[in-house]
Amino acid sequence: MTYNNYNDYIKTNDYKLVKHDLTIWLTIVIISNLVHYKIKNKDPFDMDWVFYSLASLFGLVMHSLFTSKLTIYIINKYNIKSYNVRESITDVIKWTTVYVLNNIIVSYFKNKEINFNDKWIKMHTGVIVGYILFNLLIEKNIFNVSVTSDPDLIISIFKSIIGIFLGYFITDGYVHLDCFHMITGVVLALIVYYVIVKKFIPPILL
Repeated sequence: MTYNNYNDYIKTNDYKLVKHDLTIWLTIVIISNLVHYKIKNKDPFDMDWVFYSLASLFGLVMHSLFTSKLTIYIINKYNIKSYNVRESITDVIKWTTVYVLNNIIVSYFKNKEINFNDKWIKMHTGVIVGYILFNLLIEKNIFNVSVTSDPDLIISIFKSIIGIFLGYFITDGYVHLDCFHMITGVVLALIVYYVIVKKFIPPILL
């Protein structure tokens, strides 16, 4: 979610943040997994998907209710004025919360030892670095691409593509088909959310 003035972020109530994050993420995990199923011809909603989805949703709730306060504290303490820097701090704290809790919870569900191995660190660090690069270097130019399109949709698509691409590249040293499968699923999910879910589901639910 983007804000023209970061004070809007501070004033936005926690419940609204939770609803937004959970709705958009649920759309992503469902649509992207259906795309993955079509490509790989696998069970679309197996137990791995259930574990991952529940753990990620829990991580988003924890961020919205708790660790988002750390974002606000850092921004206020250091009097950070730049909107793009603020967005980068938000992304670092938000997605670190989600990824770490996801790993812990999924490991618990599967009765496995929690393991933050080199591949895990590279993948998730790469995604977050991609988001930061987008915030600092690219976002300000997005509106020159299409002034008539939904800016949140355009920003979300570009940001997701860069994050996923960099995550795979840092992890494996090259980009393979799984990366493009992931990008396809996420982009379709974002379109569904902004074009259908956000506009047609009653506002009380969003």
